[in-house]
Amino acid sequence: MGMVDAPGRRASVRSSSKKRSRSEDTNELPAVSRRQDNKKATERSAASAKAVAGPVPGATQSQQPPAAIEAVQQEQNSMNDAIGVPKPRGTRSRRATRQQQGISAPSEAATAAGDEVETPQQQQQTAEQALQVLKPTRRSSRRSGQAGQPAVVAATAVDVDQSVPTAAVAEDETQFRAVEAEAAPVRSSRSKALARKLQPANSNSSKGKSSSGSGPTRAAEQRLWQQGYKLVAGVDEAGRGPLAGPVVAAACILPPDIDLPGLNDSKQMSEEARERLYDVLTTHPDITYAVSVVDHETIDEINILQAAMLAMQQAVEGLSTQPDHVLIDGNRRPKGLREDMPAQLLVKGDATSTCIAAASVIAKVTRDRLMLELDQQYPQYGFAQHKGYGVPAHRAAIHEHGPCAVHRRSFEPVKSMVGFAGYGQKAAAAAAVEKAAAAAMGEPVAASDRILEAAA
Repeated sequence: MGMVDAPGRRASVRSSSKKRSRSEDTNELPAVSRRQDNKKATERSAASAKAVAGPVPGATQSQQPPAAIEAVQQEQNSMNDAIGVPKPRGTRSRRATRQQQGISAPSEAATAAGDEVETPQQQQQTAEQALQVLKPTRRSSRRSGQAGQPAVVAATAVDVDQSVPTAAVAEDETQFRAVEAEAAPVRSSRSKALARKLQPANSNSSKGKSSSGSGPTRAAEQRLWQQGYKLVAGVDEAGRGPLAGPVVAAACILPPDIDLPGLNDSKQMSEEARERLYDVLTTHPDITYAVSVVDHETIDEINILQAAMLAMQQAVEGLSTQPDHVLIDGNRRPKGLREDMPAQLLVKGDATSTCIAAASVIAKVTRDRLMLELDQQYPQYGFAQHKGYGVPAHRAAIHEHGPCAVHRRSFEPVKSMVGFAGYGQKAAAAAAVEKAAAAAMGEPVAASDRILEAAA
């Protein structure tokens, strides 16, 4: 503790000894006065040297020598005059003169001489005028670079002049940034709208593209055309999910230069739009298409997935002109499709490929028309409204009236109501008949067993 406080005690001892020497020996007062006079002279010499040397680095304006203040002000005035910055209202030079003379308030001599002195209200108005000058210059500096360069000079002049309070400058900068932030989204949206306007109006109706804009395109077909495939068929099915009726598949080959306005995934189109496009697709002389219908009994025999694959296979085989390549909607290639037939699987292809979308429209409309015919035979189920899908009204009709002949026994709730025995019943029955015939003819039973295993 004593070691830490030792320097402080030594300073106190020296100070107290000086005080005792001054109070005890009054004869040294003239010497003290001489030292004080020498100190003042030294300070005046240093001030004169600073005035000659120029501004003091790191010092504020009030601490700068008068000559340095005047030199800086003259340089700023010349720069502002060169760029055309208006002078703020008031007598800047007289304020500088008063600052050089160390006068912080208007003196009687200045008032008597007729000097114009700014009141605090006038100083505030001067600051506001300076801010108005800075606002457009700041914007131009952000937007045009070189054109906005004078804003830096003007802002520097105001800072040195100290006529604008720091808080006012900060508030103006905050408001300016807020306005810029609000205007940014507007400018962005306007740029996007202008870009859309600059796009060619007929870009969607050109060769190889669909007129639906955001709908399916012919990009997949174009890639195959470039690889040398001339005839590309799209394949799709309809009716995998309903509780009644068949599953239908279609295959379609479109000419390269055809335009089909409004074509899309058939599930995304209205019934009226589907009917209109169906008429175009099935009557156009350059369009080749084929349809396959697999009934509900086959669905219950081989399951709905295999029935859909069978329908697509038969649709491709039914084309009057066989394609060089097929585009299939989904992620499975039909097992019965010809092995030498090139095929590409496209998940959600009916929404991305034009020829697959055309096939989906043909398959959908074909099945809907079949369900309208079944509605005439079984009106109590409302097939005309829901096309056999398991909506609440359809399920309620099944519970009320029981399943009809076209309901799929392998689908719930019919499966539980009728006691579905499982897939392959017809194949098992046929195998049993063949087995009995083979036994009657004296053939080995093992051959019939192999038939049963294949059917299972």
